[in-house]
Amino acid sequence: MGATARNGLRQHGDSSARCSVCHKRKGKVHRSRKTRKLVCASCADRARMRIAACDDCGERKLIQARGRCYACYKRVWRSARDEAQPARRASLRS
Repeated sequence: MGATARNGLRQHGDSSARCSVCHKRKGKVHRSRKTRKLVCASCADRARMRIAACDDCGERKLIQARGRCYACYKRVWRSARDEAQPARRASLRS
């Protein structure tokens, strides 16, 4: 068995492989750590989506990283980014 067969790539003249979830031929697929199947990025993202209560605001929404909804995740991300900005802006003016 060659390296291309192990990766799910076939010799069709192109470097595409078939996703084992949506069965579409995609340019990039990766092996899922949990199921060990070949999945494309959109199917992997869909598998991670879940609806639950947000850790910060408590509303029942689609959960993003670290158990937060998108609004709370972006709020924290922006505040961390804004704290780092003044030092960078001061160095750019000099």
